This record gives sequence, structure tokens and C-alpha cells, in this order.
Amino acid sequence: MYYVTGLPGWVRSGAGFGWFGASHPGYATGLTKREEASLLKRQAEILQDRLDEIKDYLRDLEEGKDRGHED
Repeated sequence: MYYVTGLPGWVRSGAGFGWFGASHPGYATGLTKREEASLLKRQAEILQDRLDEIKDYLRDLEEGKDRGHED
């Protein structure tokens, strides 16, 4: 997917290959501090949204709400 940078995840993350010159494995390289901060904020928002969905699903399961599957 393309988010703030318009680049796919494997490019934004430096492909996860720290030994290929990524100075900070797992984070984008070649970005300004402002661009990196914006990218990280967007990633945090995405993760928070997903966490909220998981918590809602868990709450529904604990309350016995039917989510379309058998017990």
C-alpha cells in the first residue's frame, strides 16, 4: 500500500535489510526528519486503528455477541 510517502512498504522500511546500508533497520532511509516523523505518525495511526478493531472484536467475544461463527 501507499501512504504518506507514496512508496510501497518495502521501500519505506529500507526493505528490512540493515546490512544493505539502511542506517536504522525497519525505518525509511533518505527521508527528511519531517517526512520520517509524518510517516511514523501515519503508521502509528494505522496500528492504533487495528488495535481498536481487535479490542472491539475481543469485547464482542467476551460479551457473547455472535460474529458469524460457531462457539
